[in-house]
Amino acid sequence: MSPIFLLIHIKHYIIHPSPYLSIQVPQYAFSAIGISLTIHLLVYNM
Repeated sequence: MSPIFLLIHIKHYIIHPSPYLSIQVPQYAFSAIGISLTIHLLVYNM
């Protein structure tokens, strides 16, 4: 599973169950989560 697909899936999972919460959470929070997950996946795959 590619990191990009995983990030899209996670973001989809986060936003859809609680649209109100996704409005409350700043956009940079998603970016930070995405970047950290991508780094972890890249390191793990190495």
